[in-house]
Amino acid sequence: MALLFGHGEIVKTWRWLKNVLESPTAFRLDPEELYRALTEAEEKGLSLLAIFHTHPGPPTPSPIDLRYMKIWRVVWVISNVYTWETAAWRLDERGLVKV
Repeated sequence: MALLFGHGEIVKTWRWLKNVLESPTAFRLDPEELYRALTEAEEKGLSLLAIFHTHPGPPTPSPIDLRYMKIWRVVWVISNVYTWETAAWRLDERGLVKV
């Protein structure tokens, strides 16, 4: 998983985060690593713009993604790990929207 940071709609940098589950089908972040990434970006004046991750199938949000999209109201970029088909999504007041 990667966190994309920048200003407005311009990504300036990203930060890869390790999957502590080491699983191809489930993901869990180390909360301390996540906190460090967010804090370092904030210290540089950057905002979290998007979250990137892969799926072993179509690039559509999973039920777990939807749960976290309610918390992290940014663009979610998902790629199929086998075909690299990619789609971007946002959850807003209209519901799930393809960006």
